[in-house]
Amino acid sequence: MTSNISIQPASDADASIILAIILDAFKDYQHTLIPTPSVFRETEEAIVDKLGLGGGFIAYIEGLAVGCVLYDVRDTYVYLGRLGVLPAYQQYGIGKQLMRAVEEKAIQLNYKQVRLNVRISLIKNHKLFESVGYTKIAEYSHEGFNEPTY
Repeated sequence: MTSNISIQPASDADASIILAIILDAFKDYQHTLIPTPSVFRETEEAIVDKLGLGGGFIAYIEGLAVGCVLYDVRDTYVYLGRLGVLPAYQQYGIGKQLMRAVEEKAIQLNYKQVRLNVRISLIKNHKLFESVGYTKIAEYSHEGFNEPTY
């Protein structure tokens, strides 16, 4: 299946597609993670704003949008966020291809680092990121929490 994947740059016109993908990709976390992930407060307008801070990519299989990622350019690195793949298409390497697209964009922009945040409790996600070379550099707490949450 991975040979049929096409990764394309996202535009503002894709905001509704991106929002639908991330809401579906994160739906299992809506009532299980505390605090509730901020992805559930996203709007199409917020997606457009995030695209304006950097950009994004959408993964397609035979014309169907199945995954996405957003990135923004910061002072010394590119931040990778809102990586999501529709549940039926997970485990096919689509997330890794989307991450690779952001990494290649960072190189084009002359950045040496791509960073991301992930909830501490999402062990499967940690394993994915570690499998492609990411390492933990810090832990943070959401507002109102004394222990690290991400």
